[in-house]
Amino acid sequence: MSNFWNAIYTPNRKNLFKVTIGDLEPFTAKTVSKPSISVNTHEHQIFNHKFYFPGIVTWEPVEATFADGGSETGSPATALLAALTSLGYVTPDTKAMGGALIKKSDFTATIQQLNAAGEVLSMWTLSNAWIEKYTFGDLSYEDDGIVELSLTLRYDYAKLTGS
Repeated sequence: MSNFWNAIYTPNRKNLFKVTIGDLEPFTAKTVSKPSISVNTHEHQIFNHKFYFPGIVTWEPVEATFADGGSETGSPATALLAALTSLGYVTPDTKAMGGALIKKSDFTATIQQLNAAGEVLSMWTLSNAWIEKYTFGDLSYEDDGIVELSLTLRYDYAKLTGS
């Protein structure tokens, strides 16, 4: 039995995607949110009437969740921590600490949506991205599930290529 939309078009699937962060090899993410924007509103009152005008566009952070575990390229936990180090983070026990700041230049992240053949349908490129929050997961004797790593990426703007 075929789907009724095959005669018209093939919809994009939620489970076919790839996430790349910085220069790291692509990870298989469990979930990722696509970029979203919000536009603030300016309210103006003229006599007894209110009028609303669009204001500044804000790109909202992207959330991603990864399964922690070793692979040929290493654990995502280790690789993402190394990415944070490449952005300028140093631990307090290093002698070179002296006022190091996190930088965001030349760091991009991409979210690629794929078709069933693994070809890229569309790609979001997050410009000047940086890791705003990184969670190494939770451990519990009551749960035998996979440890999940999650991170929040903040960026200046995003570009969409493809359909």
